Amino acid sequence: QTFKRDDDIDKAELTSLAQIIKEVTQEYNDDEKEAIKKGKKLYMKCKEETNFDEIESSDHKVKMKLVHVDGESLVTGLATT
Repeated sequence: QTFKRDDDIDKAELTSLAQIIKEVTQEYNDDEKEAIKKGKKLYMKCKEETNFDEIESSDHKVKMKLVHVDGESLVTGLATT
C-alpha cells in the first residue's frame, strides 16, 4: 500500500509560502512599485464597476466575474474569496 501525502505536502508548502508573504518585508524597485500601483487602480475600478458578467467558479468559496471598465479596451477577470 502506498501512502498518498501529496495534499498534505502541498498544504505545508503553501502555508510556508503564505507565512513568508505575510511576515517578510518586501522591497520593490520603482518599476515594480508602478506596476503594483497600476494593478491596484485597475482592481479598484473593477471592484466598483457595475458592468460585469458573473461566471461560474469550480470552487464555491470563489466568486468570479468578467468586468469591462469604461474606457478600457480589454475585459478583466476578477476572482474574490
